[in-house]
Amino acid sequence: MFIGILDPAEHTLTYVNAGHEAPVIMQAGGEQVHLESTGPPVGLLPGMTFASATVEIPPDAMFAAWSDGIPEAHVPHTDETDPVFFGEKQSLESLLQELWDQPVAEITSEVFARVDTFLEGGSAPDDRTLLLLRRNDKAPAGGAS
Repeated sequence: MFIGILDPAEHTLTYVNAGHEAPVIMQAGGEQVHLESTGPPVGLLPGMTFASATVEIPPDAMFAAWSDGIPEAHVPHTDETDPVFFGEKQSLESLLQELWDQPVAEITSEVFARVDTFLEGGSAPDDRTLLLLRRNDKAPAGGAS
């Protein structure tokens, strides 16, 4: 489980990562900050408490979080081969860097399209969720700054 509270005025994200695959804050040049676990997976041990952490989101950076259904999407096992996972062929982070200049809605669509192509028409073995947020400090066209 991953829970985050975005403070758009301070450009910070306060979060708890309870065993979820580490979301990442990415910058155009490739710099990445992984939001590692701040506690064990939810439900693993009774009575657990969870620490929070806060991270700054720099100008033009992108926050990315995803469910394991994207990197673990795989072509089913056959008698002759072990399953091949999407994340083994291309890391999601490298794909996000490749698509960096596109709007986040188009990046999301392209990621899902590539996973679908990888699955060769087969159904996804798990849910697929992708959340992208980009910090944009520019005033909208025609708006006040």
